[in-house]
Amino acid sequence: MMLGLLGVSAIFSGSEAALFTLGTRGIDRVPSWVRPLLQDSIAALTIILLSNLVVNLAYFAVAAAWARGLESSEAAVVQIVAVFLIVILGEILPKTVAHRFPDGAGRLLLPLVLVLQRFLRRPAGWLGQHWARPAAESDFFDSEDMDELLAKQERGILQVAEHRLLSQVLELGRLRAGAIRRPLQKVLKIPAQYGLRKAY
Repeated sequence: MMLGLLGVSAIFSGSEAALFTLGTRGIDRVPSWVRPLLQDSIAALTIILLSNLVVNLAYFAVAAAWARGLESSEAAVVQIVAVFLIVILGEILPKTVAHRFPDGAGRLLLPLVLVLQRFLRRPAGWLGQHWARPAAESDFFDSEDMDELLAKQERGILQVAEHRLLSQVLELGRLRAGAIRRPLQKVLKIPAQYGLRKAY
C-alpha cells in the first residue's frame, strides 16, 4: 500500500511541474487537452495540492501503523526511510523529470488531474479563490505626492544633500527626452588614440 501511495504522490507532484512548465509557453502553444487546466489554473492547482496532501497523509499514516508493532530502533528506521522515499521519489524526482520533459510527463500524468477537475472544479475553484486571493493593490505614490512630502518634511530628518538629491530625481522623472537631448556637434569628442589618463 505504501508503494501505491508513493506512486500516486509522484503522479500529483509531477503533474504540478508538468502543467506549469507547459503553461510558461503560453496558452496558444500548449496541447488543446491541457488548456482547460491552464484556463482554470487556480482550481487545477488546488486539486493537485489537496490531493497530494491527502495522499501524503495516508502514506505517513500507513508508515506509522507499520512501525507501531516494531522495536523502537526499527520503527525509527521505518519512519526515516518513509520520509526519504517521499521526498526523493514522491517529490524531487517526479518534479525534475516533469520539468525537463513536460510534454511526455503531461500526457502520462495529467489525465488524472483532468478527471478530478471534471468533478471537483466548482468546489476547488471556490476554495482556491479564497486562499489564493490576490493582495490588494496599494495606492500609487506619484512624484507630486513625493514633492508634497518633501515640502512638508521637518528639518533635520533629511540632510540638505539628501533633500537635493531626491528633488533632482523627481525633476528628472518629469523631464522629456527633448529636454535633456544634446546636439551631436556639442558633444565632447575624444580621439580614439587617447589613453584613459589623457582623456580624463
